[in-house]
Amino acid sequence: MAPHLPRLATGIAALAICSAGHAGELHVLRRTSVVADPTKAIARAPFDPGAFGDVFGRAVRTLRSEGYEFAECDAARGAIITRALELDVSCGRTTCLARQSYSILLGYRAARVTLSREIFDTAVRHWVPAAVEEAMPSAQVFVLEMVGPRSGERARTRPAADPCRPAEALVADRRP
Repeated sequence: MAPHLPRLATGIAALAICSAGHAGELHVLRRTSVVADPTKAIARAPFDPGAFGDVFGRAVRTLRSEGYEFAECDAARGAIITRALELDVSCGRTTCLARQSYSILLGYRAARVTLSREIFDTAVRHWVPAAVEEAMPSAQVFVLEMVGPRSGERARTRPAADPCRPAEALVADRRP
């Protein structure tokens, strides 16, 4: 038996377990799965297939409001990749300079959020991958925020316009 087959089987089993959830549950892949990169926090949450446009629109609005720029945004595929954003994150009792980016992929019934975070290590003056355990809460909060409507927010079946386009471009299209 090839040495990579047991690892592949573990990865497939992890996918099957994660995809067997019910609405409102959160599924988190950690380093135990072959499909997960050990330096990235991955969170999943199911959603109603009819809410695809709403979930994608919430993801775009939330990322924009937090200052992220998009390297890729495809509403039809439900895919977003952000450019890295530098920010301060909690590091024990102090804060650290971090650089992080999100990758979001919506499937038929589930959203997957991947958070890549690096911390600037002043001792070696280099960016080093953050521990998954440090980044996981941010990924979990984001995926739950994405799939559940916020209080007072009405559910829409389709976004009014392409959520990937910057707001300035949408305003320019409406001008005579």
